[in-house]
Amino acid sequence: NDQFGKSISEAIILNNQLILSDLPQYRHALKDGAFYINPESPNSIFQAMLKTINLTNEEKNDRTSRLNRWVEEADFESNARKRIAFYSNLVKKA
Repeated sequence: NDQFGKSISEAIILNNQLILSDLPQYRHALKDGAFYINPESPNSIFQAMLKTINLTNEEKNDRTSRLNRWVEEADFESNARKRIAFYSNLVKKA
C-alpha cells in the first residue's frame, strides 16, 4: 500500500506488533492490526506499550497472521510495477 513507509511493512514481516500514530490511512488499511496512539501523549504511548506487552500468545499470533495476510494482499512489488507503467505512459504521451 503506497501510504506506508517500508518500516511498517518490514515490522509486519518480522512479526512485530505495531504501535502507530492514529492516522486515518493506517486505521483504514490495518484496521485493528495495530495499536494507535496520540504521539504527543506520553500516556497514550504508555498504554499502547502495556497492551502490546500483555497480549497473550494467541492474540499475538492472530494479529500477526492478519497483518501478514494484509502484506500479501497489498503486493507492493506489483503495485510499484503498475505505477511505473502508468507514469511511463504519461511521459510517452507528453
